[in-house]
Amino acid sequence: MVRVAVNVEQLLHEAPGGIGRYTAELLRLLPAQGVDVTPFTDQVKNGTTFLFPVTNNAADVVALMNPRMDAVYIGSAPVSSLTKLNKQLNDLFEVAE
Repeated sequence: MVRVAVNVEQLLHEAPGGIGRYTAELLRLLPAQGVDVTPFTDQVKNGTTFLFPVTNNAADVVALMNPRMDAVYIGSAPVSSLTKLNKQLNDLFEVAE
């Protein structure tokens, strides 16, 4: 079994090559291999993507969030593991105040 996480944000911009072309090709080919890419494409198609807000402790937020979100995306951690992450982030903001 192969698990794939795709960030399709690059598709919001014209890209003559590189990661944009690679991502577009993956999105075209993966469904034929039985991979459902709609969780990664629906927000782009529906125009509901967003930029993350500016925040205090941004580097700490990213350092906490990225590995946890990646683990959920690839299936090595359950979504319920994000409850602990939420508490850590809330505690981080209490310290920042």
